[in-house]
Amino acid sequence: EMEPHTAQRRIAMLSTLLRPDLGDETVFEQEWMKWEMEVAQYEKVEGKQFDRQLMHALVLEQAPEDIRKQLQFFAPADYGQLRDMLKAYLGRRRCWTAPLPVSVNAPMEVDVI
Repeated sequence: EMEPHTAQRRIAMLSTLLRPDLGDETVFEQEWMKWEMEVAQYEKVEGKQFDRQLMHALVLEQAPEDIRKQLQFFAPADYGQLRDMLKAYLGRRRCWTAPLPVSVNAPMEVDVI
């Protein structure tokens, strides 16, 4: 899809990037990844890198409170560090569920405690 490379389009893209809605804890990771893709699209259209200090500030500002507290505690120096810490933190927070047993009525195995 080709979009016109006009000043109006660039301003609209930039306005959207400067007001990210990264949602609450349940959707933060998906919204953050979506926002990063929009940043990449803007960079492609503009032919230059979006300011990483600004990205750092925007993500810190828009992150849900518990995530923001973790990031502020570790105080990443730049967006690269913030991104790495955020990915690690979100990875640790994911809930992994065990597969269901073959038979729900199977007796429970109890070994030596």
